[in-house]
Amino acid sequence: MMNIFICGFDEKYTKELEKVIQEELHLANEESIKYRLFHDGPIELIKALNKNVLNGLYFFPIRMDGPYNGIEIGQKIRQLDPLCKIVYITSLIELTGWIINNKIEVLDILQKKAPELLRSDLYECILETHKRNGNSNNIRNNCISINCDEEILFLRMSDIYYFETSTTPHKIIVYTIKGNFEFYGKMKDICNKSSSFFRCHKSYIVNLNNIKCISKKSRMITLGNDLTCFFSEKAYRDLINEMKNLIEFEVTEIS
Repeated sequence: MMNIFICGFDEKYTKELEKVIQEELHLANEESIKYRLFHDGPIELIKALNKNVLNGLYFFPIRMDGPYNGIEIGQKIRQLDPLCKIVYITSLIELTGWIINNKIEVLDILQKKAPELLRSDLYECILETHKRNGNSNNIRNNCISINCDEEILFLRMSDIYYFETSTTPHKIIVYTIKGNFEFYGKMKDICNKSSSFFRCHKSYIVNLNNIKCISKKSRMITLGNDLTCFFSEKAYRDLINEMKNLIEFEVTEIS
């Protein structure tokens, strides 16, 4: 499902953009493109992104009314939806350098004109987004997001070693290739994020893909970067079975 956001234009222009987009997709008979249109203001847009309404194609101007300008909203969108596709529709083409200087990766910058005259450009942006989303599905499915203080971190599954309950109530520590991060969460919710995450102890969840060694004697798991965590006696047999299924050949157990 592609989410198409139209934000920051006046009501008349927004409705015209929406009408042209719907007509172009209907005329092209693009049944493979499933989409939803959103046309709220910047604050409502941020709220939608915080609810994980992602996978977006965003149309907005550089100059807009409200608490954000087009550059600021672009930066905010990029933070919340890293794989987003941003298209500026603006009469201020001379400010293109401003966009580049603020490191906002954009799909296109269109000269503002009547939406009727932007038909082919809008359609091409939608088709390109649809194509890129297809190529990025594997990347998206292999990442998880965590709310860490005032930031949202996007972590690749392969970069995660294990999770541990923190001494701070209701917090979890995740150990990754890039460092350790603490966030609010529940261990049971972590297990549901990937079949590679295994609850080996009431205080630990391990990424099966990054296990290097399992010591039955010390009840210790060694992972990449020589990190270690413990497993419970009760979890041992299930842990070994999970590893056998994962690597598809016999696991030799060494006490």
